[in-house]
Amino acid sequence: MMEAVLQERPVSLPYGHPETQAQAMANMLAFSASPEEAQQQKATEASPSAVLLHCLPMRRCHGWLDFNGDLIKQMPFKIKPQGRKYDKPPHFMPPGITYHAIVYEYVPEGDNEPASIKAILQFFHLVGFSFTNCPRIENWKGGKLIDGSDIVYPWGFGWHARYYGSPLITAALLGSDARLEEQEAESN
Repeated sequence: MMEAVLQERPVSLPYGHPETQAQAMANMLAFSASPEEAQQQKATEASPSAVLLHCLPMRRCHGWLDFNGDLIKQMPFKIKPQGRKYDKPPHFMPPGITYHAIVYEYVPEGDNEPASIKAILQFFHLVGFSFTNCPRIENWKGGKLIDGSDIVYPWGFGWHARYYGSPLITAALLGSDARLEEQEAESN
């Protein structure tokens, strides 16, 4: 949604350095204002705290795909999802049932450049998203976040002020070098 709005128009955020959950929510809600409301709000404000002109490169979602379970039955054994056994209930996809899948852009393996990860972390912070208390660098490929379960929207379960825009998250993702760089930047 954010990417679609930013393709249409710039988004004025009420807070340039959001610190609280309420400020995070206000920044996120700026994306849901209609173009008319955004223009009216822009005219009444002296100057917005931050203006976003474009979205950073993120993994694209292409939408939903419906497929029949018969397709699974026809797949070669090596790539066919296998049913779980052991102490858990059986997990399989019987034929004859329609299933739904979300189709995302394929992102090939690639190096995670610290600068691109930091930029995306800053973008998520500006628009109100926090990270979970244990984000994993394995959820990033080529500088793009692959697993969206690492981020939490304001008022979502797991959103915590301690991790919102925290250098701890950057350090967790990029290692101790990131923490040293953050400390050096703060001291200068």
